[in-house]
Amino acid sequence: MFPFQILQRRPSGRVFGDRYWQDYKVGFGSTSNKHWLGNDKIFHLANQRNNRLRVDLEFSNGSKAYQEYSLFKIANESDNYRLIELGSSSGNAGDGMKGSLLQQFSTSDRDNDECDGIDCSAGHGNSGWWHSKEWCNECCHSEESTCFFQSSSKCNKRCTKANLNGGYNCSSLPWKIFWNGFHNIVSTEMKIRP
Repeated sequence: MFPFQILQRRPSGRVFGDRYWQDYKVGFGSTSNKHWLGNDKIFHLANQRNNRLRVDLEFSNGSKAYQEYSLFKIANESDNYRLIELGSSSGNAGDGMKGSLLQQFSTSDRDNDECDGIDCSAGHGNSGWWHSKEWCNECCHSEESTCFFQSSSKCNKRCTKANLNGGYNCSSLPWKIFWNGFHNIVSTEMKIRP
């Protein structure tokens, strides 16, 4: 059996900080610490053969959850690393990437989400992700950690169902890491294998 190739790793207490398009394109960190492989490398790996994606989460109370997708492929930079294939989902964390299929990768300096008038990456802690247009116009309550705050609107926006590249233990709620309603996440890992 093939070993997993780590795409993203955030060990407990390690923050990404503000990262922009170029950082997510070429990658940063190391696999033993905070790490993003780089969208160019992810594109090449994910398109060499059919790969499964696994997301592992660890919570502040020590419990763990995971979600697997039977297929994972992204486009190259000319299509802004669009999430082009995402197979069936299984696991105990729930489908946090629901709605992200066919969405382009966004960063705060390169807003590719399809949410009119909202920069989801900037609103979620300058985190790069495939923000879901499915959640763009859904109102949510300001105390929910998945909300993106809009000061000019009484309807706070959600933008996404997952944000694995947000901040840890931030006072500004939308900056927190979350996945499909799970909060208090202290460690994450995304990885693929054939």
